[in-house]
Amino acid sequence: APVAGALSDTNSTTGGNGKEESTPYSSTNVQELGVDESDIVKNDGETIYWLNGDTIHVAKAVPANGVDEVATIKLEAPADSMFLREGKLIVLMNKWSYYYAYDYVSWFRGSGGAVIPMEAQVADANGDNTSSDVVGGPWNDGGEVLVAIYDVSNPASPVLSKTLKFEGGLSGSRMIDNHLHIVLYSTPRLYNGTDASAIDDMTLDEWIPDYEITDGMGVVINEGNIAPWSNFYRPEVGDGFSITTVVTVDVDNPTAEFK
Repeated sequence: APVAGALSDTNSTTGGNGKEESTPYSSTNVQELGVDESDIVKNDGETIYWLNGDTIHVAKAVPANGVDEVATIKLEAPADSMFLREGKLIVLMNKWSYYYAYDYVSWFRGSGGAVIPMEAQVADANGDNTSSDVVGGPWNDGGEVLVAIYDVSNPASPVLSKTLKFEGGLSGSRMIDNHLHIVLYSTPRLYNGTDASAIDDMTLDEWIPDYEITDGMGVVINEGNIAPWSNFYRPEVGDGFSITTVVTVDVDNPTAEFK
């Protein structure tokens, strides 16, 4: 986290004379020089971005006696943390949906034995989200990671540029230059009573986590599997059916192929 009066290595430059020159503001303390870590407060020496739940407060930082909030950003979900890079604010969110019941077999069949459509069985905290709205569809266990990229070249008027949605939950993140590295975990939703033959009948698309990219207006511009099946590996000794995925996003060109 930012520490008043402490200068992070990320704000230091070394000139040809070998002497270190530092900018007059603190930033996120990092474990390795050049590898940025997400935080709930970011600043560039002129503007402070402070994350509080599902809201980002944007404040003018200079002059010191004129600090003032110039904008707020309302997010789609409570956020985990954020990065700041060259006029871009990258916000990481974990969004969870919940299921109406936990007895998947009787719930899926209904109390009278009738099959209930999947789309009627998952809702978000507002009760208005269906499985078709969740990346990965009905096989998703309810988790999504949202990466919202805002243009903050004019801090007083932030503009949402792209939103990337990934199936699963957020385990960690780092940023090196324009490359955002995120670690995701996901578990396909299996119903009680699912046997080996049912699992054998599942397709790769039902196992591999999905993604979706929307523009600033929410229009889908790309979607599909996060990676081809050939990029996934399994342990020789099975220890469950959860999947860990490491995704690299070019925040300067977020629609480019993931690495």
